[in-house]
Amino acid sequence: MLKITVEKSQRDPSDTPWWWISGDTYPHRDTLKRWGGRWSKRQKRWYLIGNDLPDAVQTLIDDVKAKSDDDQSQSEMSDDDFEPRSVEEASAILGVPIRELAHKNQVVAQQETAEITAESPDDAPKIRVIKPNFDVSDGEPDAVTTAIR
Repeated sequence: MLKITVEKSQRDPSDTPWWWISGDTYPHRDTLKRWGGRWSKRQKRWYLIGNDLPDAVQTLIDDVKAKSDDDQSQSEMSDDDFEPRSVEEASAILGVPIRELAHKNQVVAQQETAEITAESPDDAPKIRVIKPNFDVSDGEPDAVTTAIR
């Protein structure tokens, strides 16, 4: 969720106020620079000095706040959202077809059958073993040859 906070600080009523802008400001750094914003390395946030924020900066903050409010309202879940759904309802919500799995006992039986057939010697996969060549004519063996030995 994008969020930007604005804080006004003013030490004395006769001083010009400082506006501190923090949060997810990186995508908006060009706009903030263009309208007089400066980055504070120490505080890790933007600041502008003036009685009011420039209109473009205020519009930017309002837009981000409105988008953040929309995202939050959409992400709020009701109690109905936690109830179990049927396959058809889940398919409609997700927008993709969903296959129902076979009964749990059938899946277990299929796995046991697969394990039994894989253990029979005729169906076992063939493995070809190649003897490594350790003849090193140029002196030192490489790391792979040393590890194999």
